[in-house]
Amino acid sequence: MKQTGVTLVELMLVITIIAIVLAFGVPSMNYIVDSGRLTANTNEFSGALNMARLEAVKRGRTIRISSVSGTTDWANGFRIWIDSDSDDTYDAGEEIRVFEAIDTGLTLTGTASSLSFRASGFTNMATGNTFTFDMCTQNASLTDREIEVNAAGRITVGDTGADC
Repeated sequence: MKQTGVTLVELMLVITIIAIVLAFGVPSMNYIVDSGRLTANTNEFSGALNMARLEAVKRGRTIRISSVSGTTDWANGFRIWIDSDSDDTYDAGEEIRVFEAIDTGLTLTGTASSLSFRASGFTNMATGNTFTFDMCTQNASLTDREIEVNAAGRITVGDTGADC
């Protein structure tokens, strides 16, 4: 009578090979996930800035984008709003769109708590000035992102220059 199956040595060899493959694969997978998260949040935020600018042009009015916390920490969320009563402060019902907090493990800080786009699409800053946002990650192997808005309303995203 012939028996079939695997020996204990063969089983241990297969388990060892799987462990070695996982040891190399799991850190790479974390890098891929963190990189995707950083890219997605950066794209969402730059898209929100573009949306605020386009809303200002479309409506022919000044549109603001500001952190929900009212500070330079934008990680807890941000909103696009129109100052209906012209008091330079956000009031309930003035929002056009509210964005949730960014993903855990990332930070988003700006040089101010609010940015305004005029009906022309330009910002409320003097010519030559820029408004800077830093999207930072805790993963040291990734390059943080810097998002800049110049006085003309042009939005640029770069992999260098973030002050994290």
